[in-house]
Amino acid sequence: MLTLHENLFLIGLHEEKVVVIPSALQGLLAGIGGALLADLAVLGRIESDPKHRIRVINEAPTGEALLDEALSMIHKHGSAKKVGFWLDELDLKPKAVIHKIYEKLVAKGVLKEEDGDYEWVTPYPPSSELNASAKFSLMRRLRTVGLTRNEPELEELALLTLLRGCNKLDLVFFKDERKIVHRRIYELLMGEALRTPAAQILQEIEEALEKRIESD
Repeated sequence: MLTLHENLFLIGLHEEKVVVIPSALQGLLAGIGGALLADLAVLGRIESDPKHRIRVINEAPTGEALLDEALSMIHKHGSAKKVGFWLDELDLKPKAVIHKIYEKLVAKGVLKEEDGDYEWVTPYPPSSELNASAKFSLMRRLRTVGLTRNEPELEELALLTLLRGCNKLDLVFFKDERKIVHRRIYELLMGEALRTPAAQILQEIEEALEKRIESD
């Protein structure tokens, strides 16, 4: 199963060349930092306290290297801080994090490496009936959630929220669709936040990402 940060990275890859789309790089790196926190929230490792500060509630390793590094950093800090603080502290190094995620996608059967280049594995096993890549399958799911009344999985809502936060909904939706999708994400997130603690952190991550993108 792919993590949120791996899925977000997938969305930023070119459909044919399997390299990061240049126009997506800046927002994508900020979004991956937010996705690490979202992953930890969805997995029940962190929560947001009444003052909107992040604290560790379960320090057990996730088995994912980047997530465990982030979890350890938050746990060792010793005092709860808001999402914006952790986005700054994670401070992803582009080349290093991109290389690590590529390696994980190869290990999980999403990509294959040949002569130093990456290629999509098709069909991607969990959706082999489509004879399509993991990116195609993911984009299809996100478009269905964004443009229909289908109820999403929490991970799908998290991805859409991250994309909106780092201003990269254009990687999935056409211009005339994005106004509808913005409203749809807002409605879904408000409803989910009343039921799921992790969704409250998603709201805070989105707000922090928006501020970071605006200031860059």
